[in-house]
Amino acid sequence: MQQRNFFLTLLMATVMMVFSPQITRAVVETVTVGEGPSASSDIPYGNYFRYSTAQMLYTADEIGKKGIIQSIAFYVRYAREFDCYELKIYMGETDLTQLSTSDAFTSKGLQLVYSGTDVTIGSASGWETMTLSTPFDYSGEKSLVVVVCHKSSSKNSSLRYECGSSNGKCLYRVDSNFSYYADIDERGSYYANTIRAAAQFQIKTSDHVLEHHEAVAPT
Repeated sequence: MQQRNFFLTLLMATVMMVFSPQITRAVVETVTVGEGPSASSDIPYGNYFRYSTAQMLYTADEIGKKGIIQSIAFYVRYAREFDCYELKIYMGETDLTQLSTSDAFTSKGLQLVYSGTDVTIGSASGWETMTLSTPFDYSGEKSLVVVVCHKSSSKNSSLRYECGSSNGKCLYRVDSNFSYYADIDERGSYYANTIRAAAQFQIKTSDHVLEHHEAVAPT
């Protein structure tokens, strides 16, 4: 009888090990680029005007990770609510490490990662997170392009975001009369800005398999 119980216990333990599902936990890391002594500006959202596009470059060395980008955040230095009736964010990769006005990107080759209507930004100071509706698979080998386009029926000169000095990392255009300034596929009217918005990325870098220990059946 004892021998029979031993073999039953061994069989149960084997079955549990074979058929028990593995438990995984996503490893998500926070990467901040451009934090520190800085200026304040309406970049990236262009809220001093009704229409804008900001094209910003964050290099692979600055990010230092690869994986699935799940969200992006910009730091609100001076808060004041601002309503956008359309807000879009695109991401892509490029071999470039500097931007000039002739390098302006269109939607071709980029991924629309966030698209919202009636979006309110600038409500509180601190990191303001946009969760991506379509996460971006970043290789970690090239520069990351982030393009932000906004349209609003109003202007707000009080809301400001943290920006750092960064030559060749930001193309910008703003206007309150012509809505095409917020259309990524209109290439003209950019100027090279000497500052770029500080950004924080949530990047899923891996899936970690959690160890599980099977319960031992009593003998």
